[in-house]
Amino acid sequence: RASGQLPRFEPTEDAVILLISNGTATAGLALNTTKQIFSIEDLSALGVTEANNPELYRDVTDFYKLTGPGAELNVVILSDTTTLADICDPTKNFAKKMLDDVDGRGVVLLVNMKRDSEYVATITDGLDADVWVGVTNMDLLAKQFQTENVPFAGVLPALGFAKENIASIPNRSTRSTENVAVFAGCEKEDGHISMGVLAAWIA
Repeated sequence: RASGQLPRFEPTEDAVILLISNGTATAGLALNTTKQIFSIEDLSALGVTEANNPELYRDVTDFYKLTGPGAELNVVILSDTTTLADICDPTKNFAKKMLDDVDGRGVVLLVNMKRDSEYVATITDGLDADVWVGVTNMDLLAKQFQTENVPFAGVLPALGFAKENIASIPNRSTRSTENVAVFAGCEKEDGHISMGVLAAWIA
């Protein structure tokens, strides 16, 4: 992105992946605390299981199925009530804190979550309105870090996506939030967006 531009920054050797998920704190992984792992065993050592944090556990499992052990992954869990808008807000210490925690080494920051059955989404332009606010905020955060020569790209889950509403989603070329993608890929018809698979492809 910054090739041929000044001031230049040193390229990283690896695609350092950051993953934020909603879930429940464990003995080894407090809320809003960044942990660096290199295998599914490292996640288990933090007390994270399929039972207590199904979304994070599944994404990390999918990640290491494709990359194999040894790939660096940095994870954070946030409470189920935390919105995408707040997570991505450059004035709040969620995504911003995680980027700071890894000393600017994050190349791609992915956020994934699954709302509980009682959550009622407000659908705007084909997705949960919270997604679009999150996209705007994440792009502002990315631009803030670019001014510090620490570029990264963000990926958010396409919450509220339904195939019958796909025509309502704005054409990508009409949006100016060039630092953020929205991902809707699913391996199964169970509502889980396969962010761990995408993270592995990127890594």
